Amino acid sequence: MNPVTVEISEDNIKVLFKQGGRTATKNVAVEDFIAAIQKDMVLRTGIQARGVREFLISGNRMVITLEVPPRIRDIVFHDRDVGAKLKYKIPFPALVFIFEMHNKILHESWCFATKEPLWKPSVELHLFPFGNVHPDGKICWGSGNIKSDEEYSAANVSTLVEKFIKAPFNTDLSQNIFLPPRPQIKTTHDLIKSLHDTFEFPFDILKAISSYEAKVARIFKEG
Repeated sequence: MNPVTVEISEDNIKVLFKQGGRTATKNVAVEDFIAAIQKDMVLRTGIQARGVREFLISGNRMVITLEVPPRIRDIVFHDRDVGAKLKYKIPFPALVFIFEMHNKILHESWCFATKEPLWKPSVELHLFPFGNVHPDGKICWGSGNIKSDEEYSAANVSTLVEKFIKAPFNTDLSQNIFLPPRPQIKTTHDLIKSLHDTFEFPFDILKAISSYEAKVARIFKEG
C-alpha cells in the first residue's frame, strides 16, 4: 500500500498519492472526505489490560480509566506513633483509577471509590477512604515510587494500581475523607482496624465528590 498525503485547508482537502510512478493530486470536499473515511474506517484498540474501561487520546495526551472490583485485600499501615508497619486484611470498595499520560509518561493520577459499577458516565465518584489521596482524588505516590521516564499504555497501566495498593497507608491526607460509622472511629487507622478480618465494606461511609463524566471533563480542561 502506497502512502497518502492529506493536506487540509478551510475550503477543501487535497489528497496526494502515487499513481503509475507519478504523484497524482485530487481535491475533495470536506463532507465527501468524511463520508469516505466513515464508510470504510475500522478502529481497533487492540487487546486491553483487564479492567480498562476507557481511554481518550488528544495530541500527546492519553487518559486511561481502570475499574477494580471490590475485594478483600492485604494491606500495610505505617503507624508512625509506634514506628511499625502493621498488616491488615480488609474489604475494599470498587475503585476507579484515572491516569493521564503525556508522551506516554505518567503526568497525573487519581483514585476514587464507587458504590456501583462504572456502567454509565453519570456514576458518582467518592473519596478513597484509606488515605494517600488528595481531596480532589489525586494520588500521592510519595518519594521515588514512580520512575520519571517509565512509559505507560493501556497494556501495562494496571501495574500502577498494584503499586498504589501495595504501598503502606498512613495518616497523611486522611482528614474528612469518610463519614465515621461510629463516634469512636475518627482516623483512617481506626477505620482500617474496625474493618480488619471483616468481609463487607460499609458503603454508607463514602463521601461523593463528582460524577465520572464531570471529572474526566475537568481533567481535559485543566491539562
